[in-house]
Amino acid sequence: GFYANAISATHCSFPGSMFTYSWDGTNASSAVLWSVCDSTLYALAPDTLVTLFSSSVRSTDALGQGPKLTTPTVANGNIYVPTRSNKVVAYGARVNTMVP
Repeated sequence: GFYANAISATHCSFPGSMFTYSWDGTNASSAVLWSVCDSTLYALAPDTLVTLFSSSVRSTDALGQGPKLTTPTVANGNIYVPTRSNKVVAYGARVNTMVP
């Protein structure tokens, strides 16, 4: 459908993508559409498809070898993505810690 074609056209070198949709259950503006294309995890605004996050921007966020057509899993505020290297990469909110 619409999402698959839009994501493939802008992010993927191969056709298609699997999606996961998350939101906080009360606020529609918290909604995020998650997709993995070409070993990169993307977070997109579901209404505009604007990229909110890309794991390829920072080296510390790199997914590694993500399999084609993998579906990200969202649980307890984290996103989990399996890789071809038999690992699961977990993403979550960054916490800034101040050391006295």
